[in-house]
Amino acid sequence: MNSTIHTGKGTFLGNGVTVFPIWTSAPEMTNVCFKTKHLTVTEVDGEPDVNHLSITNNGHRDHIVVEGDIFEGGWQNRVAAATILIPRGQTVRVPVACVEQGRWNGTRSHGVQVRRAPYRTRARLNASLQMNLLDGIVDASAAQGDVWEDIQRFEASSGFVPGHSLSLAMDHLEGPSDNDIAIDLVAGQRGVMIGIGGYIVAAEIFGSHEALKQRFNAIISAARFEGMHSQNRSTPNYMARDFATVLERSQIERGREMPEHVTTPVGPLAISSFAVAAGLVHAAVFNNHPA
Repeated sequence: MNSTIHTGKGTFLGNGVTVFPIWTSAPEMTNVCFKTKHLTVTEVDGEPDVNHLSITNNGHRDHIVVEGDIFEGGWQNRVAAATILIPRGQTVRVPVACVEQGRWNGTRSHGVQVRRAPYRTRARLNASLQMNLLDGIVDASAAQGDVWEDIQRFEASSGFVPGHSLSLAMDHLEGPSDNDIAIDLVAGQRGVMIGIGGYIVAAEIFGSHEALKQRFNAIISAARFEGMHSQNRSTPNYMARDFATVLERSQIERGREMPEHVTTPVGPLAISSFAVAAGLVHAAVFNNHPA
């Protein structure tokens, strides 16, 4: 039986961004950790690899690296290409894509500040992922060109950024402007649905309220950045209700080894989801043609 999904009234933040809260009846996941402070992120052993990082879990629980997380530093800033579980005390080779085209030097270490990539960039990455048949882990190398191209599209409307760095571009928008409206999590909220320019562009659902709390501010910041490049209009509530109905029917709580592309009444969607035996850990749904 599918979990139920409910969305509440949207809040228009300005700059074309509307945020809708999501609740779900899926079991609450409390046996995994989402706090990045327990991670050590470095370049892989030997020669650094654009599309892989080495991540060690120093915590007392299994840890989740979430698709869309940005790791800054090392030889290049990277974005996680997939949601991956890192068992406690272990080191895992994690698939990533570069979000800083102009640099290939530096130190082995990366920061683990919780910044999220914009949904448009993540959707481009999602669409071109491939499965590495040797290790059964997704490979972002085929998607790298698409990610760089999308960053350059942002630059075309906002101006050149040294090194074509997505992080530097987003730095210009850190913190709310005078026209922005603050938004807080609602009790029991497990996810968000994001409207940009009058259309639903994506939704994310987490395994617990605490997990969403760890990424919430970064999700909003990324949405504000993306909204700067869209029409400044709100997204109506009925679109969110229709989108939630489709999500409920799409079995988003089912684990997927690769993104699944489905045709729905609200448009063609791409669904990425990671689950363990106890239930859903993280799901992201991208609306490929929101207009």
